[in-house]
Amino acid sequence: MGGVRPNGEPLWVQVRTGVGAFMYTLFQQGAFQGNTPQQAYFVKCDLTTMTQNDIDNGIVNIVVGFAQLKPAEFGSSKSNNWQDRWGVRETFLCPE
Repeated sequence: MGGVRPNGEPLWVQVRTGVGAFMYTLFQQGAFQGNTPQQAYFVKCDLTTMTQNDIDNGIVNIVVGFAQLKPAEFGSSKSNNWQDRWGVRETFLCPE
């Protein structure tokens, strides 16, 4: 996803699609708990993951959650892109 793209819905769809495809591949390989992709993981990249200030400053926040194979845990990572540099801001486990 190199290059500068406007920070808006077309970019967010592209991010969700790419990360979702990666997560689906992992799901098919048995990397997560759950019988369906919806039970196993989620990918968010939309107005719920960013403030207007983030958007205005070219920051794209992505939240990815997944049901780990260890029972009763759901993992989540929040990543962002600022000027084509990806980084993970937060990673946490949530007991169900």
